[in-house]
Amino acid sequence: MSQTPPTLTELSVDECWGLLAAHRPTLGRIAFDNDGGRPVIHPMNYAVTERTVYLRTDPDSGLTGAVGTQTVAFEVDDVDPDWERGWSVLIQGRLHEVDDPDELARRRELRLRTWAPGERLYLLRLDAEHVSGRRLE
Repeated sequence: MSQTPPTLTELSVDECWGLLAAHRPTLGRIAFDNDGGRPVIHPMNYAVTERTVYLRTDPDSGLTGAVGTQTVAFEVDDVDPDWERGWSVLIQGRLHEVDDPDELARRRELRLRTWAPGERLYLLRLDAEHVSGRRLE
């Protein structure tokens, strides 16, 4: 545990994207409204390239109902419980199915691997409308 009081600072957009791209494991949480109008949060593996978040899911998952229809929130954070320090990045935007053959071919290099069982062949792109983050140090 730290002996000095922590400082909470806002992260720049560049810092946010840098943290997302470098963070391991590539695991975050996505929040969206399900069909019943209730918010849900799912853990999701992700990949980042060109300031865009990519996710893989099953075409039958509840997340597919959010594609193109609502604003979603995607959060990734990292904490050091011993020193009580960490950071959090929040991306808000809209999900879009990646179905263009050229874009799919370009995104194969991401090697986005999911921890959840199943093939998870449905590739989604989160187009960021708002990026924010905070660091506690």
